[in-house]
Amino acid sequence: IIIMETINPQCLSVFSNSFYMDMTHEKPVHPLAIKFLLESEGFSGTELVYLSEIKEKIPAIKSSQIENLNEVNEAFERLNKLLFGAQDYAIIARK
Repeated sequence: IIIMETINPQCLSVFSNSFYMDMTHEKPVHPLAIKFLLESEGFSGTELVYLSEIKEKIPAIKSSQIENLNEVNEAFERLNKLLFGAQDYAIIARK
């Protein structure tokens, strides 16, 4: 079994918070890239676990005066995930 944990480059706030605080970080690694590398080396049952989600988010709008309210709130949710999503991820795989 291999377990690895690192920052999540899919969350942009990690670059303003934790990534550059550790001077040993050279470049972030996308979780799907790690998954691909492990599977290409014979590991199976890979599981990605997302950790340390930021609690403060852009709230949904509850106004009935906006025609496309669902679309606006869906856009806010995508923005929340990009800006305030999981700051770290772990990958677990077995060989």
